[in-house]
Amino acid sequence: MNVSSAELTQEEERTLGPLARSGDMAARGRMTSSVHRLIRSIANGCSVGNEEKEAMIQVGMVAAVQALKTFDPSKGQWGHHAGNRAEKAMWRERRKNAIVQGPEVPRSRARKIRESYDALETAAGSAPT
Repeated sequence: MNVSSAELTQEEERTLGPLARSGDMAARGRMTSSVHRLIRSIANGCSVGNEEKEAMIQVGMVAAVQALKTFDPSKGQWGHHAGNRAEKAMWRERRKNAIVQGPEVPRSRARKIRESYDALETAAGSAPT
């Protein structure tokens, strides 16, 4: 068997998938740890700072755990399934928390807007309206 953080082989996916779906904690842990590196990579692409990156990793890992419920080894690879679910969850979270939405706003400008918003909130003691 591979080291815990390495990708799973198709044989391992076929073996661990049903076990993880039925609640086997060791199988769930092995499958989610196998996509941790992938989820960190996806989080790098959809986050601005370190705090946001760590939050996105958490969102992605929760999505990967939830993806275990719907994973079917006969329909595709675990990495693709979990990665797609994690990426969608991260972007959904990012849009939910965004002040200014849309790809047309550069990250640096969005960061400045966020910092200004936080400064106003701190100075006023409540969220600006």
